[in-house]
Amino acid sequence: MFVPGIASPLFRVSAAGGTAAPLTKFAGREGAHRYPWFLPDGRHFLYTVQGHKTGTRNIYVGDLDSTERREIGEAHSSVAYAAPGYLLFVRGTSLLAQPFSLSKLQTTGDPVPIAEHVSYQRLDNRALFTSSQTGMVAYVPANTGGLGTSQLTWVDRSGKQAGVVGAPALVGQPAISPDGNSVAATVQVPQTGLHDIWIYDLKRGTAFPFTFNSRDNGLPVWSPDGSHLAFTSTFGGGPNNIYRKPVAGGADEALEPSPGPRTSSDWSQDGRYIIENVVAKTTEIWVLPLSDRKAFPYLQGDYNQTRGKLSPNGRWLAYQSDEFKRGEVYIRSFPTPARKWQVSMNGGSNPVWSRDGKELFFVAADGKMMAVDVTESEGRFSPGVPKALFDAGLPPEGSFYDVAKDGRFLLPKPIEQGGSVPLEVIVNWPATLKK
Repeated sequence: MFVPGIASPLFRVSAAGGTAAPLTKFAGREGAHRYPWFLPDGRHFLYTVQGHKTGTRNIYVGDLDSTERREIGEAHSSVAYAAPGYLLFVRGTSLLAQPFSLSKLQTTGDPVPIAEHVSYQRLDNRALFTSSQTGMVAYVPANTGGLGTSQLTWVDRSGKQAGVVGAPALVGQPAISPDGNSVAATVQVPQTGLHDIWIYDLKRGTAFPFTFNSRDNGLPVWSPDGSHLAFTSTFGGGPNNIYRKPVAGGADEALEPSPGPRTSSDWSQDGRYIIENVVAKTTEIWVLPLSDRKAFPYLQGDYNQTRGKLSPNGRWLAYQSDEFKRGEVYIRSFPTPARKWQVSMNGGSNPVWSRDGKELFFVAADGKMMAVDVTESEGRFSPGVPKALFDAGLPPEGSFYDVAKDGRFLLPKPIEQGGSVPLEVIVNWPATLKK
């Protein structure tokens, strides 16, 4: 079992190989099925479902031989089963064990904490723990600066390091300001698992928090004049929605009257549009005109289309799609998607335009940063052959980066941990529940 996209049901494929086929299907307005875990019978499996109404995740039991499923309970993280009969998952930063009956496929008691301060990656709801079936649990402590600690790093087109921005942190999603003097990025608070947006002043070498609303914030996008940031937040108390705030300070302003779930992707250079990712049965690309704030769909389908980026002249939109199962990068005309070009050839994600619009960059399936020359003459558009630049060291689905006017790349580089990640291990944890 696996998940082929960021907002996808589970797929199955034979161990001997072959064609992958959907195993689960969305019910209503679900956002993603993730983190499958087989139960001991090899037929039933656990997985989580992202719900739109609550913004949380629920645990379900599925069946390889049926499309029926059963809701088990609520969890904010990935889930595992451990002998002699418990579900393990995280709420907040507490690792909980809840009694579970394999015969009835239901919980039989209340959850009990077995560890505190467990690392938790809120953007993808993944708790950093694992369990054996012999009474051992290992996890990454939340306050050690271990797994996930990175530093924003400048690299040139050959991949050679050319400087750093800020201090090491749980940092990602860098966005360079239009004038090139500042960087907005998402920083995780280890103790809570929540994210805030910080702004780094490149001239003064200082940094300050831009959001501090006790909610989850991320995916910053600069306005073309650099005066505002649009970003994704759970500020409204529900699923993700898009907000706007002046860089100089002010209130968080919801850009749409109806709550999400939607995330920010780009802001057009003429200031008229914000590009959104809207999660329905699949992830769709929508356009929000700032004049009347009545968003309209740009790309929809039975597959995921996401991370749209407009060319500097506003005529073309690059995006990633799993239309043919494997994620690839495409370009379409804008604002009407009348024409379409496939840019990547063997898998790709996260397109970013050069500041002059003459190149498009993306991350290949093997993690290499790719560059494609693009030409436009008399209304005709033509992408060239992708060329590998350097190994970005980032997974395709999780890699966020930006490109400066001078051609340097800014990306989060993992901090080396001396060959190891700090772990804590609990031996015979079921015995502690009997005390």
